[in-house]
Amino acid sequence: MKISQIRDAFEEYSGKASEQSRQLALAGVAIIWILRVGTSTGDIKFSNALVLPLGGFALALGFDLFQYVYYTLLWGIINSVLRRRHKNDEKNVVIWPLVHCLPAILFYSKIALVVGSYIALLTYMAHFITVKA
Repeated sequence: MKISQIRDAFEEYSGKASEQSRQLALAGVAIIWILRVGTSTGDIKFSNALVLPLGGFALALGFDLFQYVYYTLLWGIINSVLRRRHKNDEKNVVIWPLVHCLPAILFYSKIALVVGSYIALLTYMAHFITVKA
């Protein structure tokens, strides 16, 4: 297997993981919206137990957005600088590997936040179902 194939596989699967974590975070927010407690339909009160998973889902979505904004700005700047410097789109260049550290931290953090938020949400739901039954 070529290194380029390994990189392609990594990019494909990490992209899918990002898409799935985004969808799961939005679904988690929807579930919390359904489970909210209030005295009327316009009353948007939440059980304190739902604040933690809601915050986790929101933070995961924020990390997701920041990861993409960071890469967009980074690659835009690098592209602009290198095109002016080399005036050749086919020139091989070396990119400082540490530019991927922050996005990697954001990627793994958002996955962990979604998993942790679902654990908290499912724990609440299990307790809620047990108490109501």
